Amino acid sequence: MPPTIVEQGEYNYSWDFVVSPEDMKRRSRPMNSTGKGGTLETVNYQSGCRTYRLRCIEVPVSEVENALDRWSTSSTKWPSVFYIHVNNGELTPRRKAHNGKDLPVDITSCLKAGENKLKIDLLLGPEECDKIRYFFAVEIMTTSGFQLVRSLVKAVPAETGRHSLQQRLNEGTGDDELAVVTDSLTISLVDPFTARVFRTPARSLFCNHPECFDLETFIKTQKSMSGPGPMNDKWRCPICKLDARPQLLVLDRFFEEIRTELVRTGQINTVDAIDFLPNGLWKFKGVSDRSPKSTTNRPTLPVKRKAPLSQSPAGTPTSRPKIESSATPTAPPQKRRVVIEID
Repeated sequence: MPPTIVEQGEYNYSWDFVVSPEDMKRRSRPMNSTGKGGTLETVNYQSGCRTYRLRCIEVPVSEVENALDRWSTSSTKWPSVFYIHVNNGELTPRRKAHNGKDLPVDITSCLKAGENKLKIDLLLGPEECDKIRYFFAVEIMTTSGFQLVRSLVKAVPAETGRHSLQQRLNEGTGDDELAVVTDSLTISLVDPFTARVFRTPARSLFCNHPECFDLETFIKTQKSMSGPGPMNDKWRCPICKLDARPQLLVLDRFFEEIRTELVRTGQINTVDAIDFLPNGLWKFKGVSDRSPKSTTNRPTLPVKRKAPLSQSPAGTPTSRPKIESSATPTAPPQKRRVVIEID
């Protein structure tokens, strides 16, 4: 069921959707486990199984037209008062007060093969009616292992990536007689998770930046762990926070070639960026190129020395002797200013 807006003045909604017998076989199944606190209901997630959940997001009235683009990256936000019924069974929303934040409602166990009915009744306050709009949708979550997620990633040829960077260096401004041209483009090669040069450079199709993150590291950070917490479902680019679900990820062959050259020349630990030139060529740029390591001309802070403790005849330290001030006051030592250059 795609995202549907709750229109002003309309507070009762009903949707019909079909679940095939094949999909019912793939759904996640609840299990009962016995612990110290008694019998607990748990859900067994295996690779390939599906979970159906109801979700809602809040969108300002001025941004309703972009609601579908924001859906996957927006957090769940429930209306103040509303009621959920799936196939005539009532479900309770998972509120922020009990879970730290509003969470989606798992409706998998309420579904049946064939036609299913979802009904929502709302009671909205004045501010909810005037300033915001709610969007509801049923999402289908598929549990996948690392290799399956990795197989969904598509590759961008090196020449395509190079051409894209050349276009970025000479982008038009909308004026036929005016163009913005720069001498080079400095691009970081550092993965935001590991703070090292990426192994497998990737980004999302929605990303507007040339920088990449490490693909394997990114996928592993999305792993959901067993426990009472919600499933990890925020596939967002760690650089720009835009939608980065597996089917949207791309492997950049151009930056892959750059990393191969770094390894070949033995500079993998000394270079963290490149300067890309308008003609499609590039050169390495290390940390020392932007932030010199030399400290010969840098001022240093004075080091305060501790006065030695006087010794008693028994050899044990005693309190420091009181030093009388001289009749002529001396000027206090002037503090040195330290200038820190930030590139």
